[in-house]
Amino acid sequence: MRMFIPEIGTRLTLEDAWTFTLHREHRNETIWDRLRAADPAPFERMAAEVRNAYDLLDEYRNRPISRDPATRERNEEQMRAHIAYLQDIEKIDLTLPAGTEITIDRLYIRKGISDYSSVTFNLNKTDHPVLDVKGRKRFWAKLDDVNRIEYAPLPDPEVELDEGMAP
Repeated sequence: MRMFIPEIGTRLTLEDAWTFTLHREHRNETIWDRLRAADPAPFERMAAEVRNAYDLLDEYRNRPISRDPATRERNEEQMRAHIAYLQDIEKIDLTLPAGTEITIDRLYIRKGISDYSSVTFNLNKTDHPVLDVKGRKRFWAKLDDVNRIEYAPLPDPEVELDEGMAP
């Protein structure tokens, strides 16, 4: 196996359908909103889960602080577990079909915080029924998902140099 680390701007075509987890975050909002408009039911269920998780957090926050260290520790563990659950709720699996064209827009990899390793893409062309529309469609995926992409590189676009531009 040969290593390949793409440059920003590298264009790829998916050779196989690619399923990845789309997290609700500002860089994914355009795609998130289009998917929610096309099929609101799963997003409504997700919103109900989020409201429930916030209600549980409020319940733990409003509990009186116990004098018993074991009880206090148990309550704090339960609250941390609910915070982790809340952070994990707002995501969906998205499948982009084979033939979809994407461009690398950003690489984020830092030592010691691999949970945040990700690649941001621009979605150039797709046959996905909801996402096959004009306009910028930017999204990111975690590195674990990105490493499962089966792709073919696309050639760099031909650019005609204006007079006076150096090659």
